[in-house]
Amino acid sequence: PSSLTAGSCGRSLLMDTQKDKLLAKAERLNVYRHGPVAYLKKSVTALLFENWVNVLMICFPLAIHMEENHGDPSNIFFCSLLAIAPFAERLSFVTEQLALHTSEVLGGMLNATFGNVTELIVSLFALKYGMLRIVQCSLLGSILSNLMLVLGCAFFAGGIVTKQQKFSAPASSVNYSLLVLGASSSLLPCAIDANPSEGAPPGSGLVVSRVLSCMMLVVYICYVTFQLVTHTFLYEDDDDDDEEAGEGE
Repeated sequence: PSSLTAGSCGRSLLMDTQKDKLLAKAERLNVYRHGPVAYLKKSVTALLFENWVNVLMICFPLAIHMEENHGDPSNIFFCSLLAIAPFAERLSFVTEQLALHTSEVLGGMLNATFGNVTELIVSLFALKYGMLRIVQCSLLGSILSNLMLVLGCAFFAGGIVTKQQKFSAPASSVNYSLLVLGASSSLLPCAIDANPSEGAPPGSGLVVSRVLSCMMLVVYICYVTFQLVTHTFLYEDDDDDDEEAGEGE
């Protein structure tokens, strides 16, 4: 009986501790607990004045001024390059803050999506002026940087913090399948254009490329539904379960 009483007290204490943690987290995430004016002031301060990189935003109006007055293109490019750095960093900061109020999966997806806004802007302006090679190089650089630089840094940093990293095998297999599908869809039109068959109509590679693009868009929509609606449990963090198991032992 004494052991049962001790076990019940331990479970009750654990439940109270978890409840206090949840209440403290909910209070911390309640952005209007001090009023809307204090929230607005805190948000503007955090967005504009808590990072020294924001000083480079001064280059934005400077670049516009030089463009309007037909300044040196090299100086305009350099100022624009410096000006885009704080905006990209603040965009990442905003998406991370949004993840605190939604979920890690949705926050990570928003961070990855809006993190490529720079490439999207460059691609739109380059397409407007017919600079197709710049669009191709920008997309290729974005893919390589995410696959090699970002992923490699994540593995390296994770290996320093933890000796053993855990991941979901089903989720990784889905991502791997999508990667193979995307690579195959990109290579197939190139292969058709490089080795045209006899009797094939001109521009057949372009038609195949457009059809595959539509198919990849549909597959991506299905993947988002899979990740956010039907199989969210595959992408949930198991840290809470591990902590409960450790406290139970």
